[in-house]
Amino acid sequence: MRSSVRTTIRFALIGFAGLLVLLIALKLLIPAGENVHPPLSRLDAGTKTAMVSYLRDAGLKPEEYIVSKFRIYDVVLLGENHRVQQDPLFVQRLIPVLYRNGIRLLGFEFASREDQSRLDHLVNAPTYDESLAIGILRNFECGIWPYREYLDIFRAAWALNARLPHDSERFRILPMTSYIDGEKLRYGTDSERKEQERCLTSADSLIGEVVEREALEKGKKILVYCGFHHAFSRFRQPMTDDNGAVFSGRYFETRGGQRIYHRYPGRVIMVKLHSPHWYPAFKGYGLPFGGVVDQVFQGYRQPVGFDIAGSPFAGFRDSTSVYALGRGSISFSDFCDGYIVLDEMKNFRPTTVIPAWLDGVSFSQFKRHFFRELPFYVIHPGIFLWMVDDNPVKNYPQLGRELEQEP
Repeated sequence: MRSSVRTTIRFALIGFAGLLVLLIALKLLIPAGENVHPPLSRLDAGTKTAMVSYLRDAGLKPEEYIVSKFRIYDVVLLGENHRVQQDPLFVQRLIPVLYRNGIRLLGFEFASREDQSRLDHLVNAPTYDESLAIGILRNFECGIWPYREYLDIFRAAWALNARLPHDSERFRILPMTSYIDGEKLRYGTDSERKEQERCLTSADSLIGEVVEREALEKGKKILVYCGFHHAFSRFRQPMTDDNGAVFSGRYFETRGGQRIYHRYPGRVIMVKLHSPHWYPAFKGYGLPFGGVVDQVFQGYRQPVGFDIAGSPFAGFRDSTSVYALGRGSISFSDFCDGYIVLDEMKNFRPTTVIPAWLDGVSFSQFKRHFFRELPFYVIHPGIFLWMVDDNPVKNYPQLGRELEQEP
């Protein structure tokens, strides 16, 4: 009798899970309506030709561009929009180039500082330990970053160090976030919750601390790879509501890049990797600065890095993205110092989920330690991985194809 009850319950749960999956799939398959994107600033043929000529004359291959900035600056802040496959793949390729040019430090948003010793061990071990690598990446923000291309940045550093002579200085990856205990954040005492809330928002302060302690105070140079909001140095990002639509009347003043820039003027540069921007009035992403970069790149079509100040791009303005809130408009030169385009946006691809992300992990414990309550239907690791694979980058190529649809 007891066995029969257990069997009935098991089949009921399987049926319930199947129904949930079916409902979710139907929701994904039903068209949500056509998105309306912000209008493009059309370039006339002469302007476009002149700007393509600028890229040919002044632009550099992305790896060369980053290295050239280290001839002037000690800190290069490389800001990404997150989960675009091309970006972490670029950082993988960049690691041996950095080392050959005397840059031995990579600041890395996507790992916890508590794992520094484990990370040092990983990238200097005789053989590469992928299970250890996954464990380190899984400690970043309670396991929300199961992406192969970021994981393989560890492997790229290990491969470089494995080829070096025994007495050579090793390449180091420096984590720049705090470990978050989701159980304490959600169920702990008042003091425990406050401490974990501080950890949850500590990346900006840690970027400043790690760069100063491990690089600037020791006379070393460092590439900091992080989300571009953390990388802002001169630009003051507007604060908004949770939907990114309503300006609060205040601006961020202590982003990671700002902390370093104000303490060490003249030694820091912020370089942004090409990505869409959020447009509140359109409730979606659109090409930045009216798509000027994308239009020019159509006539260039080679990965390129270039300075914004003094370039034909500098004066182009944006009045409708989230970054223009409270100001009316901003110029391209207000926004960042350098810019890298790795590919046309129509070719952007999302990062790849690691199937073995939760192998050997108790899923019930994983959910309990996650920093927020997961939806009730997340009853299996596969559903969690499906959930984090729901990546807005999948929609970015359509933004790039808009250019081809314009007259």
